[in-house]
Amino acid sequence: MKHKAFIFFVIIGVMLLFSAGCKKNKAPETPDKPDGPNLVGKGAPNEYKTKAHDPNGDDIRYIFDWGDNNTDTTDYYPSDSIAKKTHAWADTGTYVVKVRAQDEKNALSKEWSPPCTVRVVPNAPPRKPTIIGPPFGQPNIRYTFKTIVTDPESDSVAVKFFWGDGRTPTWTRFYASGDTIQDTITYTTEDTFAIKAVAKDKLGNISDTSDAFQFVVSAGVWSYITNEEFISSPALITNAQNRVTHIVIGCDDGFVYCLDSLGTFRWRYPDTANWTGASFNSSPCIGPDGTIYIGDEEGKLHAINSTNGTAKWTPFVASGSFYSSPAINATGDRIYIGSDNDTLFAINTADGTLAWAYGTSAGITASPAIASDGAIIFGDEGDSGRIYILNPDGTERHTFVTNAPIVSSPAISGSKIYFAAGDTLFYALDTNGVSYTTYLLAAEVRASPSVGQNGKIFFGCDDAKLYCLNPDLTGVWAVAHSHGEITSSVAISTDGFLYYVGDDNYLVEVNATTGNETGRTWKLGMTKGRKQLDVKSSPVIGPNGWIYAASEDGIYAFKINKTLANTDWPMFRHDIKHTGRVGGGK
Repeated sequence: MKHKAFIFFVIIGVMLLFSAGCKKNKAPETPDKPDGPNLVGKGAPNEYKTKAHDPNGDDIRYIFDWGDNNTDTTDYYPSDSIAKKTHAWADTGTYVVKVRAQDEKNALSKEWSPPCTVRVVPNAPPRKPTIIGPPFGQPNIRYTFKTIVTDPESDSVAVKFFWGDGRTPTWTRFYASGDTIQDTITYTTEDTFAIKAVAKDKLGNISDTSDAFQFVVSAGVWSYITNEEFISSPALITNAQNRVTHIVIGCDDGFVYCLDSLGTFRWRYPDTANWTGASFNSSPCIGPDGTIYIGDEEGKLHAINSTNGTAKWTPFVASGSFYSSPAINATGDRIYIGSDNDTLFAINTADGTLAWAYGTSAGITASPAIASDGAIIFGDEGDSGRIYILNPDGTERHTFVTNAPIVSSPAISGSKIYFAAGDTLFYALDTNGVSYTTYLLAAEVRASPSVGQNGKIFFGCDDAKLYCLNPDLTGVWAVAHSHGEITSSVAISTDGFLYYVGDDNYLVEVNATTGNETGRTWKLGMTKGRKQLDVKSSPVIGPNGWIYAASEDGIYAFKINKTLANTDWPMFRHDIKHTGRVGGGK
């Protein structure tokens, strides 16, 4: 009997022990009311959230009933974690959204969640975005990309940029229809990235995906985009070690821009309070102390401190426009600039006062050049097309009549002055203003000539050809290129390559010996369907092995590992500082 009692109590104990280790499963609690928009567009995907608590701490999945005979079930989430699901209604109307929770043991919550009422209305998506931004950049530098999105119903819009490198995109905040929307990105590797964007409106309808915007990330390129036109050509400022510290250029938007050697913005002149909107189509000239001199279309000559972009003195004002670029004498105390009001002005650099003025027979748009003896040489755009040679004090030394307008700025090599006139003649004029030789062309030349090794002269023409002439103007070669009219001046490298900007906004590399393109070209921005004024901006090769050029929308730099040739006149305005002077730029 005692033995049976012992067995009985053992069985009871085991049963109690087993029952103590087994807890009864409890169903999840009722989920929260779905959280999401109450007014949505037809066909627009919108996100709804909810969560629930499970008494046993089990994972939970959620069954969304969208009220349109469709349900969706989520993956499992930890208890009390927010679950999300997206849905688009195919028809307009009013729908009740509710959610039920189910744990991993298939126990369902006793109740459905409180309902969320959603009204679905007709709605058109935003229009397809177009991305605006720099085409080139460097690793580990932050760049900004923009788009302007409009919505047919003027709904507010948000944008999501897909950066092309696998990172998860996020929506911007909502902006008014038609506003500029932007986001920033930093790439750490060199590659070409296809950036795309989509837009959605407040009701959730999503636009078509934008066309891909190609962004090249390389340590050997950069760009700075203003989306405004550049006729002005960039000038460079260097430090005592001959390293580029400033890139300076005037813009059609009425500002002068200054960037550092990596394309980072330094300053803009003038400040907003003093901005008049007058375009800077003149190219800057750099004085020995780093002061920047540049004219604008309202006939003002500005002197700008390169350190901070402030005015050195009150602008000198002429009754006309300055399309001509200034030249500076060897001592740095005198600036010369031509005006379209038939006058060449000599300005004191110390205070901006007038030293003297010389009246011409017509307006001056070509830029003056300064000979080794200080003579100032320039042409006018009258039908008679005179070349003037003035003494440094403003007295006339010689004049020479071409009988055609002169818009090409002269280059000087030895005792020769090289320039083109509108009668399709290219001239080699002795500095005595009397003896000359000509070369007949098939079209007008608006580009200014450059002088390379052995005194060879290089220039582009409106017939889309690039020309090379000997110092006596006998022809070496004339080669047709595929980039349209050539109105940019040529920059010459030390190892015998030529660089110019074509009418199609390509920077082109040419073999100086043959005149043929090497096959290396660089696209400068996007053509915007508007014609530049008279000439293209001309490139400059820096002592750091980079070439700088401007186009219809910004400033571009490419590492070519070449330097500027040490010849009599290797580029537009002679040198990287645009002194316009024989021996200048040192």
